[in-house]
Amino acid sequence: MVTLRQCYGITQVVYTGFMCYIAVLPFIVPYIRNLVPSLWRCTYETIYHEPCPFCGATTYIYRFVVYGEPLPMYITLAALVLAEEVLRHSYICRRLLKKRALSKGFMMADLLGSLAAIALVLCCFLMR
Repeated sequence: MVTLRQCYGITQVVYTGFMCYIAVLPFIVPYIRNLVPSLWRCTYETIYHEPCPFCGATTYIYRFVVYGEPLPMYITLAALVLAEEVLRHSYICRRLLKKRALSKGFMMADLLGSLAAIALVLCCFLMR
């Protein structure tokens, strides 16, 4: 039987991996677009024939890193929230690997923090 701590640990590893994937995505997309242009398409734009709220985010970040172009404020805020999420969940995974106990209150606060971060990022993109 899987305990709450084990389930929480597995969730943290998956969430950290997903956040790291999102962080690396802006650097992978330009190469995927060049190698296989038909593979990388915005699903929202394909279905609804209008640009999605997240379109351009990977391009902005890629241009910022490669060319030094300034980022819009909503992208900057979303990138900071993403960095905080990756660091926090990496710390939690490390702590769980060392078998240190985490209280249920800590787990609940972490869950609420993650939900607040997701809501903040969605607000950034939807209200740009």
